[in-house]
Amino acid sequence: MRFWKGRGLSLQARLLRAELVGDEREFRRLLDRNRRAGGRFGVMPAAFVLLMHRRFRGVQDLREVTQFVSRYNAIAPPEHRVPPREAEAVLRSNLGEEYLADLVDDETAADIMYSLLFMLAHELALTEEQLDGLVAAADELVTSVETDHPEPVPLVDLSRIRKGDGIAWRPSPRAGAPAQSGSTSTEAETHGRGQA
Repeated sequence: MRFWKGRGLSLQARLLRAELVGDEREFRRLLDRNRRAGGRFGVMPAAFVLLMHRRFRGVQDLREVTQFVSRYNAIAPPEHRVPPREAEAVLRSNLGEEYLADLVDDETAADIMYSLLFMLAHELALTEEQLDGLVAAADELVTSVETDHPEPVPLVDLSRIRKGDGIAWRPSPRAGAPAQSGSTSTEAETHGRGQA
């Protein structure tokens, strides 16, 4: 039997889950609660990194990163497009080229991660159950980092990168998802299963 009420998940995780699955009513309700709680959003960057590594795992040709950013900007409305050079730096810095992180300020990097998260989920064609697993894994990752470090973990100020109160723009399912060289298994679903 499968339950989903965000049981055991943080407010941030439940907010992200509502947005990923397109539940706008629940998203708006939780967004208001998140704002009253300070508006911080550490689960989103964690989910981005998990999906990015899944999407680009085993990729040797960095042109795939360039092409991914180009595909996103080709279909995104003008106001949601990301700066290509900075977007590539964010992706590549999280794939091991850490020095590139210094080329992008924190707010721009957060905006890029937030925008590209939905493109990653789209290209990987994640099911709702896999999205549930992703959110649980990201929440568990943030919780473990906060537990292991005595200093507070830097979090994204969601209010500074959101464009309005609606759920984020994401590619239409009709846009199709190109074949990927990365895994298409249910790995995201199995991460952090104990959190659900």
